[in-house]
Amino acid sequence: MRVSVVHGSQRNGNTEKTIEIVKEKLNSFGEHEFIDFYLPKDLPSFCSGCFLCLDKGNYGGEYCPHAKHTHPILEAMKSSDGLIIASPVYSLAETGQVKVFLDHFGCIFMSHRPLAEMFSKTALIISTTAGTGTKHVIKPIERSLSYWGIPKVYKCGLTLWEKNWSEMPSEKQAKYRVRLENKASDFHYSMERKNKRIPLKMRILFRMFRNLMNSYPDGHQDKEYWREKGWLQEKRPWKDTLINSNIESI
Repeated sequence: MRVSVVHGSQRNGNTEKTIEIVKEKLNSFGEHEFIDFYLPKDLPSFCSGCFLCLDKGNYGGEYCPHAKHTHPILEAMKSSDGLIIASPVYSLAETGQVKVFLDHFGCIFMSHRPLAEMFSKTALIISTTAGTGTKHVIKPIERSLSYWGIPKVYKCGLTLWEKNWSEMPSEKQAKYRVRLENKASDFHYSMERKNKRIPLKMRILFRMFRNLMNSYPDGHQDKEYWREKGWLQEKRPWKDTLINSNIESI
């Protein structure tokens, strides 16, 4: 299994510890390939709001002025079975660099040019805090992943009440390790299932955006992308992905 991991901070603290635990558990099922991206090092630039991702290109990101950073991340995510995004709580929100990461991939929202590959992925969001606020981190990340088309998103928020993992009582460390290992197990088994159930909410969103595309004039970038994929008619991105995975397994 291949997993892309987005590290939302380079502090190398509690959130990094949770990633280590999850990786260890995943590897207990067999060796996994992890592709790690450390923010902000691997995506150091803010989205400039230039609209090039929406006005030019096929999938939407080719002409991004920061494509040398975003393209490797996107290609890794497309080729992965799963995605882990981990962020500590900063001022009751995700880290600024995680927000920058999400901003750069707004072009693959279902409302624009979604990627069929995303409809076969599983994601895991992890957040840690010394105080409170993990839900304020998890919710916006989950919202973006859902609009990308990822059908299954696991979530794990941990409140440590300590600045460092090692300062927690040993009983609490053990309890949180079990929680993380259970989430990692669920994440692994979901990645193994190629025929993922597409939630009703996602199907409704897709239908809503298909109607939106049909309302656009011919020549509109997003509409032509959907037309080329056949999604304005009977084709669906999750069915395309399932067909491709079945072909690869033959």
